[in-house]
Amino acid sequence: MILYRQNYAALTFVPKPRKRKPILSIRPRCVRGRRKPDAPTGATRPAFDLLGRIDEICDRHGLSDSAIGRRAVNDPNLVYALRDGRRIREQTRARIVACLDQIEGGR
Repeated sequence: MILYRQNYAALTFVPKPRKRKPILSIRPRCVRGRRKPDAPTGATRPAFDLLGRIDEICDRHGLSDSAIGRRAVNDPNLVYALRDGRRIREQTRARIVACLDQIEGGR
């Protein structure tokens, strides 16, 4: 006959409270504004001027915002982030403009 022993230590086990990691302060966003003249060529700036053209293309060609972002830079959240004030580099701006030109020229 096999006897099963009761593990009383496991029955009264109470886990220790977990130490919570401290919440790191969130870094504030950069102040939006004009680029300084002495800024390097790879500096970023908001792309609010592209949003009107993107909206026109979306309406005219029946594309969604995520489709344009995916085509331009393989980022479906690009247009949403631009509306939220995302700052982009000049190279990224050039890729977006090239994609918009290609869409307007013909699918």
